[in-house]
Amino acid sequence: MYSTELMGKDHYLFAITMAKHYYFKSYCYSFNKDYNIDENLKLFSLEAVDSALYFADNIAFFYRKKSVALASLERYEEALQVADSEIALDTGAHEAYSHKGVVYEFMKLYNEAIEMYDKALELNPDYAHAYKNKGDAFLALERFEDALKMFELAIALEPNDASYYNNKGLALEFLKLYDEAIEMYDIAIELNPEYSSAFKNKGDVLIKLQRYAEALAMYERASMFEPKEAVFYNKMGLAYEYLEMYEDAISMYDKAIELNPDLYIAYENKGDVFLKQERYYDAIEIFNKVISFDSSDVDVYNKIGIALEKLERYEDAISMYDKAIGIDPSNAQAYENKGDCYIMLDLYNEAVEMYYKAIALINPGKAGLFYKNGVVLQYIDQYENALEMFDKAIELYNGYIKAYKDKGDLLFVLDYYTEAIEVFDLAIALEPDNSVLYNQKGLSHEYLEQYESALEMYDKAIELDPEFSDAYNNRGDVLFSLNKFGDAAKSYIDALSFDQDNANIYNKLGICLENLELYENAVEVYSLAIAKDPNFAEAYNNKGDALFALGRIDEAVELYRKAIGLDPNNANYFVNIGGAYRLLERYNEAISMYDKAIELNPEYTFAYSSKGFSLQFLKRYDEAIQTFSVCIKLDSKNQKNYLYNIGCAYSLMNNKEHAINYLEKAINEGFDDFDLINSDTDLDNIRGSNEFKALISKYTKQ
Repeated sequence: MYSTELMGKDHYLFAITMAKHYYFKSYCYSFNKDYNIDENLKLFSLEAVDSALYFADNIAFFYRKKSVALASLERYEEALQVADSEIALDTGAHEAYSHKGVVYEFMKLYNEAIEMYDKALELNPDYAHAYKNKGDAFLALERFEDALKMFELAIALEPNDASYYNNKGLALEFLKLYDEAIEMYDIAIELNPEYSSAFKNKGDVLIKLQRYAEALAMYERASMFEPKEAVFYNKMGLAYEYLEMYEDAISMYDKAIELNPDLYIAYENKGDVFLKQERYYDAIEIFNKVISFDSSDVDVYNKIGIALEKLERYEDAISMYDKAIGIDPSNAQAYENKGDCYIMLDLYNEAVEMYYKAIALINPGKAGLFYKNGVVLQYIDQYENALEMFDKAIELYNGYIKAYKDKGDLLFVLDYYTEAIEVFDLAIALEPDNSVLYNQKGLSHEYLEQYESALEMYDKAIELDPEFSDAYNNRGDVLFSLNKFGDAAKSYIDALSFDQDNANIYNKLGICLENLELYENAVEVYSLAIAKDPNFAEAYNNKGDALFALGRIDEAVELYRKAIGLDPNNANYFVNIGGAYRLLERYNEAISMYDKAIELNPEYTFAYSSKGFSLQFLKRYDEAIQTFSVCIKLDSKNQKNYLYNIGCAYSLMNNKEHAINYLEKAINEGFDDFDLINSDTDLDNIRGSNEFKALISKYTKQ
């Protein structure tokens, strides 16, 4: 607590010093929220001025200081009365009007303040300080060009006043003319080498220029001249924070808080560091401290929400964002953050609603917000709206590669392969060394069966990223489609060298080996796929196929059963095990498997034809004929084969007429394998007949 007793004229100079010191502080406070002047200092300054009035020869001077002190205590009516008393003295009235303007600035009545400064300038057009004060009011009104003109007029009249250059620097800084602002602060410092505010302001510009180490040096210089000024340590903390020297930053924020326990911005900045350090509980605790200073600080509620979000306490985070929105319904960030939480809760419609609200509040908008909304719109199948969001993101930021990529990917999913290629080309033009873009473009070419172009894209992706497993894998798929099974196998092996746990690639490598008739090797590779993913049904099925090809039918049956157990809705697996049962002459079991496949896929022609052969082996010829007849309806392209099979069934039934009839129908549809016709034992019952001989003679002569 400051002493408020002034014991006579001996304290006159001390009172002047304190009044001037507080006047400077008051000015700083009006432009920087970092400054939080101690209430005791405000009261002491007022009482110091009152005491000095008893001894002062220049009463007007202390009236001015008293009006400022009263204004700082928000006793505005009294402050204005004191200012009017000074004006009534008619001693330097131009100064009196100027100081009344300062009171209006405290009241944030900037236009009224400007009116007072204009009156002062009418009385004394060479009153430099009035130009400076008028410039300050223009700064508060964000009329930065006008402010700049006022400071230049003040400098022209009093070129050696450091404060004018300092404030001109502020105007230039607000106009983002950073180099010119630094030049003004340097002049201010040259005129007053202990001008702590100029050092601080120069540091602020250097922060904006991302010259953090230089900014830190400026803040340290400022603190040398005012070692008890909390704001300078707070600024040093910011510089350390930007330099990612987080412990040093915390130390500075703690020093600022020690000097001024009410400097809430230092608490908030310390909380920001805790967020960066992922010390989320500590961040929440200190942000709550900030809320105790100002329960209406929307930004801090947002930050608490972010910390809770990181802790996966999404409902609690939403509650914080709702508080922010309750205070400021136009706070777009809170809506966006709330949308992020809804995504984590899989509430995609609600997330989209929040993003649209945030978008409506931001003009022209944030590219990232449109992009996020586009991503979520895909989850709820609103593809056209998603494309619109990606387009808007790209419009706002032409270099937004992720938006290009996701737009291209979505067009690919929608089967718009040509359009996807166009989008990837635009992205590649912006970022020609991005291997992912070439890979994605390659996929579009692949689905258009433009295999050479696809290979070119995958090769480019691999050139840019020699460890790009997905590109090797995709390259293998194209080579497989071209029946280049050896080359495809090599690509899959390259992919596995960078992605050793990918069961799917092992499975595809196994298929290549099967096509190369390397069945033993295929079995080994399928076993590796299963080891990587014990629930990989297709790998069990494919291993069964390889064992089947090796004649290890019983083992194949076990693998097919395992596949069915993992994926009981896959008709292919039932057909495959049916084939194994048929080879084992377990025809009834085979028929049961084919029936299950048909139940799962009523248009599965191969299941019907396989069933027909099993029925034929069981001499259930009528049923076999009915089954082959279904095949004719389902597969018009292969009617000749099914007609031939029906002819064989009728032959086995000793129905010569129907057998010859269907055999001729088959030949007329294009069945021309006469070697088979002449050797097939199923036709033994009709081969010796004159009708058969005549039929063969008729068509072989043709």
